[in-house]
Amino acid sequence: MNILAKLGIASTYFLSEKIKTEKDIVMPLPEEVAKRALVIAYMIGVYYDVNNEDLKSLIDRQGLSDSLSVYESEILAKSEYDEEDMNNAGWWQESLQVLCWALKLTDEVNPLNEAEMTLADQLPLNKSIKKFVSNTVLISQNQLFEQYFTYNTIYHYLEKNEHILLDADRILERYNTLKWLVGEDKVWN
Repeated sequence: MNILAKLGIASTYFLSEKIKTEKDIVMPLPEEVAKRALVIAYMIGVYYDVNNEDLKSLIDRQGLSDSLSVYESEILAKSEYDEEDMNNAGWWQESLQVLCWALKLTDEVNPLNEAEMTLADQLPLNKSIKKFVSNTVLISQNQLFEQYFTYNTIYHYLEKNEHILLDADRILERYNTLKWLVGEDKVWN
C-alpha cells in the first residue's frame, strides 16, 4: 500500500505548467545534485549559528562557492544571521534528506518521518569532494517522479486540509527539493 493510501489521500497528480512533455524535463546533473547536498549540509550550520566567515571559508575551500544559491550567498554576506535565516536553515535538513535519497545515501523519504540527523556524516565534509562528486549516481528518473507526484499530491491536499500526521513545513521543503530534482524549478530557491 502506498503512502497516500495509508494517509487516506486521493492520488490525484497535479502536473506542472512547466513540464508538459518529456522534452520539458531538464533535470540537474548528478554532479550538481552532489554539490547541492554538500552546500546544504554546510549551510545547515546557519541554524547552529556557525560563524558566517567560517562557513564561507569551508565552502570556498571545497570549491562550492559557485554552487551557492542567491539566498545562501546573501546569508553568508551578513554580519550576523537573523531569526528568519536560522529558522529557514533549520528546515534544510529536510532538503538534505531528499537530496541524500536521490544520491542513494538513504532509503528514507517517508513524509511521516523527520529527516535523519546523521545524513551529513555520509558526505565528505572537510575532505576532498572530487571523487564523491565525480562518482555520483542518482536514483532512477521513475523513482524521482514517483516521489515528486506523491509529495505534489500531499502538498496540494494540505493546502486545503489539515492532517494530524503530516508536518506541512516538512512536506513543503521536500516538495521544493523534488521540484528542483525533476526539473520543474530550474534554479534552487
